[in-house]
Amino acid sequence: MASFAQAYCQPMYGLPSGIYIDGFILGSINNVGSGSTPVPGYTNYQNTGPNSITSVTPGGSYPVTITAGPVIPLDGEPVYYAIWVDLDHDLDYEANERILLTTTVVPNEVAVVNLEIPADALAGYTGLRVMCVFDFAAPNDACGSYNWGETEDYTLVIDDGAPCIPMYGYGSIDGDYITDFVLENVVNQATGGDTYTDYGAQGLVIHLAPGTEYFPIITSGTYDPAPGHYEYLSVWIDLDQNGTFEPDEKLTVATTEAPFESVTPSLFIPTDAPTGYTRMRVMCVHNEDPTDACGIYFYGETEDYTIVIDDGSPCIPVFAYQGSDGDYVSAVQLADLNWSLAPGEEPQGYLPPVYGAHLSAGYTGTLTVTSGSYANDFLTAWLDLDGDGFSGDLIGEQVVNSPFATATFPVNIPDDFVGYAVLRVICSSAIMD
Repeated sequence: MASFAQAYCQPMYGLPSGIYIDGFILGSINNVGSGSTPVPGYTNYQNTGPNSITSVTPGGSYPVTITAGPVIPLDGEPVYYAIWVDLDHDLDYEANERILLTTTVVPNEVAVVNLEIPADALAGYTGLRVMCVFDFAAPNDACGSYNWGETEDYTLVIDDGAPCIPMYGYGSIDGDYITDFVLENVVNQATGGDTYTDYGAQGLVIHLAPGTEYFPIITSGTYDPAPGHYEYLSVWIDLDQNGTFEPDEKLTVATTEAPFESVTPSLFIPTDAPTGYTRMRVMCVHNEDPTDACGIYFYGETEDYTIVIDDGSPCIPVFAYQGSDGDYVSAVQLADLNWSLAPGEEPQGYLPPVYGAHLSAGYTGTLTVTSGSYANDFLTAWLDLDGDGFSGDLIGEQVVNSPFATATFPVNIPDDFVGYAVLRVICSSAIMD
């Protein structure tokens, strides 16, 4: 959301003065010698170039340099400088989102302090506000009215690496964005302008098969390239499911030369692509064929999707939000199979059959399944003995009404069965069986 179509509130300063922010440095943000701002004393630097955007990580600590203006405060009173970050991306600066406060007491003083990013900061594009106030008290309202001072707004990218987030210095303000993206079951139209939007987290999941060629439809934005200039539209897939996009995972790229132009590049899923849930990235970059899915660019937009690579053996169910709300399997126990999520391990939308139990013909026992952190879940268990894809193979279902609850299911192996079978356990919201 780096286009900031909905503006943040604007604080007000009533009196002109030499009390202002004459320099601000944080990472790649470098705005030194900016001078004073006329009343009402507010400047929005979002989407104004590479020097107005920077990236941080949750839990990180970053040096900040603030240069004061030339005026001496009255009677040695301090000038306050506060930094607010929209940590929850709701386009408001709440009181608890003021994460830095420092002061200067002499003209042109340079303050160097550390900015601590909370560990639970929400990943993505958001706003950063630097506020200078001389009003005989520290500023507690990022949208307030003050006598003397200045406010500057910048773009902050909170990047937790899962996946990495590219940066666009000017965002999509000139129309460099993806208007439509259509592939298989997903028709994501008229979305343009939201720079870096994690659509995978909004329930858009695409089923793709190894060894198959697809032709996505990608439509550019309003920008009309000059002769010899292009919009580069590329598609990346994290094929090895390691959480990063390597250069060889850019599977296709096409160019547009006109506003709202649609292209249908060939997208081939390698035959040896591992099955399971992974990430697909669609990038729009102005006049540059991107070689880095996590790079820094001038103009453009990125959209991410969740995809399921499914070869049908066994089939892979699709969960739009996966286990994000606590609907997941946390433990499974059957005979010598004793699996559980490791401490701190994130639940997966699909776990391939890499764990097993050794059972004898005629085995009779109990399967125990433990739910996740959500209170109301539907647990089901299936045992595919005949290899037909779980048709008629349900062995039990149970609703649980508390976090980390257990359900038990009977497991009976025929006396004459020898070979390999697939056991499937599913946890879903209790409102959807």
